[in-house]
Amino acid sequence: MLALAGFSATVAPGWWLGAGFVTISCGYALGSKGTPGVRWRDGLAIGLVLSLLGATIGATVLARDIGAHAAAVPQPFLEVTVRSSERRQGELVVRGTVRNTGEAPVFGASIELNVYETSSGTLVAAETAYPADTIEAWLAPGAEASFQHVAAIPEGVGPIEWAVVVEDTPGLVTADHGRAE
Repeated sequence: MLALAGFSATVAPGWWLGAGFVTISCGYALGSKGTPGVRWRDGLAIGLVLSLLGATIGATVLARDIGAHAAAVPQPFLEVTVRSSERRQGELVVRGTVRNTGEAPVFGASIELNVYETSSGTLVAAETAYPADTIEAWLAPGAEASFQHVAAIPEGVGPIEWAVVVEDTPGLVTADHGRAE
């Protein structure tokens, strides 16, 4: 039974603490006075208590290590720069570049374009663009790709405002909005 208590203490992270506790408990049990049955009982009780303590300490160490590892996982970060916008023949065309300045690649980076009628604030168009050659591919850290949005503007819509947004990935958009007559 004492061996089972020792094993349970040593399988937890921080196993060296559990092993040390069990070793100490064996020493106390062997040094205690009384019959072999009393020493066995004392050793078992001390071993079980100390193995639980070792497992608790080990679990605490594991939880701390998992938290530190999660914070250290590399993340992508997209920097989007709008280079030009133009309203022509019932369309709004917005062009720009996206650069992954993060530490991890991003798959299928998407950039949203929302177009609103200025007078009412009504959403009149919404489009998703994928940077060139990345619709079903990775954009590696440090890589840059161009994008182009073409949004059809319904007939009769007057002046518009537009906004570019990065979806599903941390990012920053430079010149993220504009107006067109």
